[in-house]
Amino acid sequence: MINDIGDLLTNLLFATKKIIPVAIKQSIKDTIYALISIPKTKIYVFRLNKIISDHKKVKGYIIYPPTLDWDYMFQRPQQLARQFAKNGYLFFFCNKSYKSRGFKEVEPNIVTCGADTRKSLSAINDVIVYISWAGHINFFRKLKYTKLIYDYLDSLKVADSKGKGLFKKHIRLVANADLVLVTSDILHKKLLLEGRIKKTILVPNACDFKHFNIKKTINKNFEDINLIVNKNKPIIGYSGAFAEWFDYSLIKYCIKKRPNYEFVLLGATIGSSFHRSILDFPNVNYLGEKRYKVLPYYISCFDVAILPFKINDITRSTSPVKIFEYMASGKPVISTNLPECKKYKIILVSRGKKDFVNNIDRGLGLSRNKNYILKTQMLAKRNTWDKRFNLISKYL
Repeated sequence: MINDIGDLLTNLLFATKKIIPVAIKQSIKDTIYALISIPKTKIYVFRLNKIISDHKKVKGYIIYPPTLDWDYMFQRPQQLARQFAKNGYLFFFCNKSYKSRGFKEVEPNIVTCGADTRKSLSAINDVIVYISWAGHINFFRKLKYTKLIYDYLDSLKVADSKGKGLFKKHIRLVANADLVLVTSDILHKKLLLEGRIKKTILVPNACDFKHFNIKKTINKNFEDINLIVNKNKPIIGYSGAFAEWFDYSLIKYCIKKRPNYEFVLLGATIGSSFHRSILDFPNVNYLGEKRYKVLPYYISCFDVAILPFKINDITRSTSPVKIFEYMASGKPVISTNLPECKKYKIILVSRGKKDFVNNIDRGLGLSRNKNYILKTQMLAKRNTWDKRFNLISKYL
């Protein structure tokens, strides 16, 4: 970019050579090429200092290493970033993609950092480093940090099928962290058994209640879901990732047993795990991944929301963010036998395929029960990101 500016300014000088004296023109050219020769890191340090000077009243600085992109599957790291920003911190969110460039303030007090800016972050003093992947064990060492927060949010097997490659790094992070967050009871117990419970707090996933608590309305901009709604059939919906823990055998069983129900699937496909054969059923509608901004409208069109996960080491440790988003939308929630779902009596937890189908039927009946819907929304309201941050803030 600097080279482009240099070329532009130099060409401008040649175009105006009758106006600018030769000596002055040469001096300006020397300055331009001196700027071009400045290392990019120094240029970004200059821009970084400008950003910091524009946010003089913040409580502190948070840096999140390149784990995912800001606009990818808006989830826990982005939600906590919003909470830090909302509560007076300047949050630097490093995008994972190498296509991301420069600094950009995407929301008040939230600055995304491109791949070319990362080295410049070491210029910030007294930062809090927030890490959610053990593979970033060496990232914080390059920074002038005063506090390290490690968010142990999933089983290590999510990123490493056997979990062995990350385990040593995980142990080192837990030992070095000033505060460890865990999302589920099982992950909490694992740290307890390892004797690493000091400075650890249980912070399950949550929801942005106001974002998802909307009434079902017809929006002409969303033709894909509107076409399904107009069929006037029960809509059984899922929103989330299609990864190795998604139970295709279960969902196919449900689809076959309830051919008069419309099954709507929303979310990103991860790797090669998506079973395209599911699309052969006439009552299956895969609508792809939806932006977080419009996701509440799609979920509002569900009659019942489902969580068809396999039961394994990964899902036993999972705190599903979707259950709270579903409930904020006022939807009955049907899940498989997940430990974190069993904590909430209002969720219809299933202990087999037949039970899951029966609970879908039961959920459809409850979807017309105003008292039940109110209870689901009240539970969601008690599990918001605001409340989770209030817990974290006590340890900052």
